[in-house]
Amino acid sequence: MTGSLLERLHSLVTPDLLSSAARKLDEPDDLLAAGLRAAFPALLAGLGSKAQNARSLRALHELIAQSGSAAEALKHPRLAVAATPDSPLGAAGGRLLTWLFGPHLPTVADLVARCAGLRAGSGEPLMELAAPLVLGLLVDRVRTDALGPAGLAALLLGEHDRIAGTLPPGLMAVPASTGPAPPAFRWVPPAIALGILLLLLWGLSRDQRPVAVDHTVGAINAILAGDH
Repeated sequence: MTGSLLERLHSLVTPDLLSSAARKLDEPDDLLAAGLRAAFPALLAGLGSKAQNARSLRALHELIAQSGSAAEALKHPRLAVAATPDSPLGAAGGRLLTWLFGPHLPTVADLVARCAGLRAGSGEPLMELAAPLVLGLLVDRVRTDALGPAGLAALLLGEHDRIAGTLPPGLMAVPASTGPAPPAFRWVPPAIALGILLLLLWGLSRDQRPVAVDHTVGAINAILAGDH
């Protein structure tokens, strides 16, 4: 399969998919297209973060191996729109979202929705639509290229710059540093990045000076090391 992960995902966003999603979410086609363009890199960025931890990488590879039915979404993207939490495809996407973002999913989904101009309530349904498509693509790549955990990590991390360049504002944070960023900050979980952004904005609103992030940086490293 040629093309990057994002290019392949964008190719799935057809007028047919958007019209079906528009009826389900009661949102305009163009805003849903923008929402998916924000949701895809958010999911891939989170996966890239997980791929840097050996235990998480093995868990992701196992999750993909157990989600073979998700590959059908590549052939028929509309299946992701029709999927319910109880269907194999919907359940697989739900497991990915829960494993990836946990209790931070509403925060991430709300930010993605806002970036696209969607209603806040459309954020989670949009992520539930995007997740099976991302998972289906990974299932297909792992099968087609016979990727083990190391190959999966190389696939995800190999597109770091491309994915980072398409993340919505606020979904990726780069802490101040005088030298190269430590590995934990090559990918920052979106909800934590949002927390940094909100903290900085709060500091600016109080006294017009950016607040120090040194302690925040240490806290984020601790969270990443804990493999939430």
